[in-house]
Amino acid sequence: MKRVARSLLFASTAAVLVATVGVGSVAAANLPAEDTMYGLSCPQENNPFVVNAMQLWAIDATTAAGTSVGDGSGDVEGTCAGQPAWNPVTRKAYAFALTDEHDEPSVLMEIDLATGESTPVADMYYEGEPVQVASLAIGLDGAAYALAYTQLYSVDLTTGALKAIGGEIPVSYGFAVDPTTGKFWALAASSSLLEIDVATGGYTFGQSLELPGAYSLQIDSAGGLWVFTANVDDDPILRTELWTASFGATQPSTAVGVVSVAGSGEPFSQALLIVPALPPGGIEPSAPAPALAATGLHPAAGLVVAGVLLLTLGAVLVSRRRPA
Repeated sequence: MKRVARSLLFASTAAVLVATVGVGSVAAANLPAEDTMYGLSCPQENNPFVVNAMQLWAIDATTAAGTSVGDGSGDVEGTCAGQPAWNPVTRKAYAFALTDEHDEPSVLMEIDLATGESTPVADMYYEGEPVQVASLAIGLDGAAYALAYTQLYSVDLTTGALKAIGGEIPVSYGFAVDPTTGKFWALAASSSLLEIDVATGGYTFGQSLELPGAYSLQIDSAGGLWVFTANVDDDPILRTELWTASFGATQPSTAVGVVSVAGSGEPFSQALLIVPALPPGGIEPSAPAPALAATGLHPAAGLVVAGVLLLTLGAVLVSRRRPA
């Protein structure tokens, strides 16, 4: 019996170590090797690092260093790019161009990631009224949805037609689809994640990333979270910082660095884009995990419980095989 007890203690201790190391202990994500990261400019009058509107940058996810792609769209000087999105079906990128005039509509733009050129598709109107649409997310089936800060819309990427869905949601800037599940997530101004039901406009609060000044959210092909934030100190010059985090992580988000572009210094952006390494047409969303009882455990805890049972069974068998 003593041997069994010691074996069980060993098994339980090992399981606890597995739990400590494996459940939500890692906050940072590493961008999968075949994913690519981009940013789009948001020119600011008081930022000395002047760049063209809708300037595209390729971003190194390990350093936050950027390289210009093309020279931007000079005919929309002063326009700020909102949250972009990648269409996995057509393999095209889109973003909204916004102005400081709130009575003017956002413009849906198609972005050529090879040349950096932005092509206007349509002005954003809903029931004849201009709409300042800030954020775009495109599902694995190619269906597009937009956030105008507190209102969800479906959007036709060919005509720009908007259709309101549901009621008001918390003010949100970031908007993205998880390519591993097909779920839509918004990043509220409070830095809390919101799971968005694009059929009804309903939402469910997720974890807080504890990132003040969060503007843009993307999710890579491994399910890692990436965020652009603006500095919230007393410096009047806005700069952009790249952060990474993971769903369910218990540790804070991890700063990669301030976005710095060769030849352009540290320009401001609120438009982060990740192109996941997925086949044309995207991937089928994974089946939802079976519902768990309301135990308050992270879903990964089920794996730990299974590990405890396996280790315990092995310990018992080993003890029984030993001679008395």
